[in-house]
Amino acid sequence: MGFLKGFAAGVISLVLFVALSVFGMVFMLNQTVLNPSLLITEVNRLDLPSLADQLITQQVGQIPGQQALQKTIIKNTVTDLQPWMKQEAASVITVGEAYFKGNTSTLSIVVPLDTVKKSLVDNTNKAILASPPPELRGVPPAQVTAYINQSADQLTAPIPATLTIDEKSMSAGDLATVRQIRQYTSKIMLIMVGLILLMLLLIGLLFLVNRNVKQTSRDVGVTFLMSGVITYALAFFGNKFSPNLLNQMGGIPDALRAWLPQVIQEWTQPVLTFGLVVAIIGVLLIIFSFIYKRKSKPSVA
Repeated sequence: MGFLKGFAAGVISLVLFVALSVFGMVFMLNQTVLNPSLLITEVNRLDLPSLADQLITQQVGQIPGQQALQKTIIKNTVTDLQPWMKQEAASVITVGEAYFKGNTSTLSIVVPLDTVKKSLVDNTNKAILASPPPELRGVPPAQVTAYINQSADQLTAPIPATLTIDEKSMSAGDLATVRQIRQYTSKIMLIMVGLILLMLLLIGLLFLVNRNVKQTSRDVGVTFLMSGVITYALAFFGNKFSPNLLNQMGGIPDALRAWLPQVIQEWTQPVLTFGLVVAIIGVLLIIFSFIYKRKSKPSVA
């Protein structure tokens, strides 16, 4: 009987540990990936002009002809459009968050690109007039204007009028993946409530098995303490060693290399807080199990 009782308590504690760990992951997703405020903040911290400059520099050897001029035009355009790009990114994040949380039934993101085209044309004109190529020296102004227009058309021609992301623009496979993800993210609050109810049920079952407040408090406390310490340790060491891992990886632009550690730190903070709170609850329950004294029944005279 004692073996069966201990085995049942162990199984329930294990399931409680798993449920608590899953709740921690869901909590992290809700506080990071599904938190538009945090995502917008991280996007605003990204140095887009530096990133564009480094990406173009990496690819400059693959751009035929007038690569320096094209690099200048694109870099200046990104610099001019940085506020616009971040504003549009915030709108995209907000619309995407509403869709994945189930607040809207369809995904429809439309970004007008007229601003991008206009900026490219303006910066093409400025760059060529500031540093004209050798073939334009001494030619009539009309020919210079024609050259500028042709160069601007080459840059803006591949750019559509709008950038559209909706269900019609996705392949069948991508659409199926997006809808499957939405099935879970749209019910994330329900999932969290369900996990809390499951953990309360497991604690109740553990009490029914132990028939003892002292032992139940200790079992639950140990489970919470283990889960909290493991969660905190994984987040802490992941945050500590991620910069070194990023430095060892090649091909990452310096702008991203400087930005990603801050993102990782911000994203691990909810996990650290969760792990610490769970561990503290575990310690308090263990302490309670040692100081708790069961009231003795009054003797019958």
